[in-house]
Amino acid sequence: MNDTKFTFEQFVDDAKKYANPINKEGLFKLNNRELFYFVESSDDIKARAYPMSSGTQFGIQIYTGLLRKLYEFVLENYSKHYEANRKSINLSKNAFLRFMCNILGEMAFWHEFSHVARNHFLYLDSSLHELDTLNKRRIVEMDADIFGASMLLARVLSIPEKTIPIDIAVSSFAIGVRGLFEVLHINFPPDLKHENSDYPHAQARAYTAFSFAMTSPFIEKMDKHKILSLQSIGAIAFINFEHQILGSKFDEGAVNSMRNDDFDKWEFSQKEIGKNSLIVFNARTIGEKASTYARYADVAFSKLFGG
Repeated sequence: MNDTKFTFEQFVDDAKKYANPINKEGLFKLNNRELFYFVESSDDIKARAYPMSSGTQFGIQIYTGLLRKLYEFVLENYSKHYEANRKSINLSKNAFLRFMCNILGEMAFWHEFSHVARNHFLYLDSSLHELDTLNKRRIVEMDADIFGASMLLARVLSIPEKTIPIDIAVSSFAIGVRGLFEVLHINFPPDLKHENSDYPHAQARAYTAFSFAMTSPFIEKMDKHKILSLQSIGAIAFINFEHQILGSKFDEGAVNSMRNDDFDKWEFSQKEIGKNSLIVFNARTIGEKASTYARYADVAFSKLFGG
C-alpha cells in the first residue's frame, strides 16, 4: 500500500479548516456572535482568542510556530507509539501521524474556542467575584481545558467507525490530549514556577482535561456499558503512553496541587462563568447537516479534516 509521508505543509492546510465544524456545520453555535479563524505564519509558539468588535465578533489565531512544535513532537513520539501498537491500529503509519497531529492541533483550537464560547473575556473584566486577577486567569485556563477537551471528544466521537473505529479514536484522543500539554511543558519554562503563573502546570492540565472530558455530557449520552468501555480504553491508553513513550516524566506534586487548589477555585467560579456562556443549542439546519454528511460521504482519510 502506498503510504505517502505526511508533511508539515499538509498539517498547516488541515489546521486552516478547524473552524469548519462551527462555521459551516453548526456542531457548536454562538449566540448572535461571529467567529473568525486564522492560521498565522509566525515562529511564535502560541494560539490565542480575542474579542474583535463590541463583543459580537471574536477571533482565534493558531501560529505556525506552535503547529511546527506539534508536528515535530508527533513525528518523534507517536511514531514510537505506532510501532509499539501497530497490530491494533488499523491505519497506515502516516495516516495515524496525520490523525494525531490534528488531535493535538484541534485540542489547541477547541481550547481557544472555549474562551470564546464561555465568554471568559467578560468574566475577567467582571468585579463580581472575590478571587484575585491571577486566580481568575488560572481558572479560565482550566475552564478552557475542560470544555475544549470535551468539545474535541464530541468531535472525535462523531467520526464514523468505517473511517476510524471508536476504540482507536478514543485512545488517540487520550494520548493526543496528553501530548499537547507535554509540548507546552517542554516549550514553556515558567511551568517550573507554575504556582505563580497564569497557567496551572501543563502536565496537571492534561490530566484534568482528559478526566473531565471522559465524564462529559457528550459521552454520557451513550449506553452505560459503552461509556464504561470507552472510559477504560481512554484511561489505559493515557497511562500506557505516559509510561511507555514519555517515560513517566510527570510531576506528581504538581498534579496533586492542581487537584487540591485550582479545582476548588474553578468549582467555586462555575456559576459566575456559566451565566455568561455564549453557546446555544439550536437545531442544525439541513445545510449544516449536509456539510457534515458531505465530509463523511467519502471515507478516504484525506476527508477527515476537510470541510
